[in-house]
Amino acid sequence: MKSLFFVFAVVLLAGCATTNMPSYLQPKKPYLTRYYSNYEKSLGAVKQTLTELGWILEETTDPGVYEHTRFNDLDEDQVLLVTAVRPTPMLIGTRYARMNIYLRSKKDLSEVEVRYLTTTSTALNNFSTYNNDSAVKRFFERLSEVLPPVK
Repeated sequence: MKSLFFVFAVVLLAGCATTNMPSYLQPKKPYLTRYYSNYEKSLGAVKQTLTELGWILEETTDPGVYEHTRFNDLDEDQVLLVTAVRPTPMLIGTRYARMNIYLRSKKDLSEVEVRYLTTTSTALNNFSTYNNDSAVKRFFERLSEVLPPVK
């Protein structure tokens, strides 16, 4: 009888729920840091940092495709980098994560905004959150090794 319960529990937890991860992430809880660097150097450093942390760059686009640009003092050069979805298997489901990096630069000052979405998919429901402090902190620490941050 106990083995039958165990088999039933495994079947219940092994079900799948559909998870849709949008390419563009809304700025619900963005993380923002400024660096003393021009556009080309900042873009290269962001791409290098993503690669070092195991993220795959899926799309590079103009942010105006997805949103009306908020007026900012750094609107000379800008780009939106979209990473591929990163799945992480868990005991009771799978966690999917995606990052958008919004880079804005003017002369020798760049602003890097990170938007992070995590969706945990279980057999019964999906749970989403728009932040991951530890992952974004690792990203900015690694980026700060290459680019000098504005204090």
